[in-house]
Amino acid sequence: PYVERLLPVGGFRSGSPTGRAAVSVVPRFSVEIVDGDPELASATSNNIASLPASDVQVVDGGRVDDSVFAEVRLPAGLAWSEGTAERLIAAFEETPVGTMKLVGETHRPVVVMRRRATSRVRNGAQVPTPELDQTVEALFGVRAVLASDLGVYDIAQGVPRPEQRHRRMIRRASARIRHAVRSLAIEHPV
Repeated sequence: PYVERLLPVGGFRSGSPTGRAAVSVVPRFSVEIVDGDPELASATSNNIASLPASDVQVVDGGRVDDSVFAEVRLPAGLAWSEGTAERLIAAFEETPVGTMKLVGETHRPVVVMRRRATSRVRNGAQVPTPELDQTVEALFGVRAVLASDLGVYDIAQGVPRPEQRHRRMIRRASARIRHAVRSLAIEHPV
């Protein structure tokens, strides 16, 4: 796994550090909220702000910290669940590509680009966003993943309830098993 952050340790010496921590927390993902109306952008920003600072940080087109794991362009109106950062890192570990596009039925793709890949392409030069996307995809590869599998959801539809999805999967699996048992009973009567 990646070592992306340092956290101050409580209980060092006689107690917690006072005042500002000696070590600042570096987020794993820098998120730029793109497009959409200001109300949706505000809702998305509030969602990101509610997540741990070690996972995500919103940037407004400003300079991205060089030590983040990836840069994310998140369309306004979408939100992250608690485990999205870990799932994204696992997906990048599974398939080491430069760009991951999180696709969904109701929204534009979320573009996630590894900072290592974008830094190599930029190499100190200012590269416009469309050219950067195309170059990173061409050099380091691209992978499409369902946004819902990684915990990205549409704010208007609300937080997805994973137990509903699992219940559906269990019902489908049990229906397949029942069908298989019936077909075996018909083919091989006792």
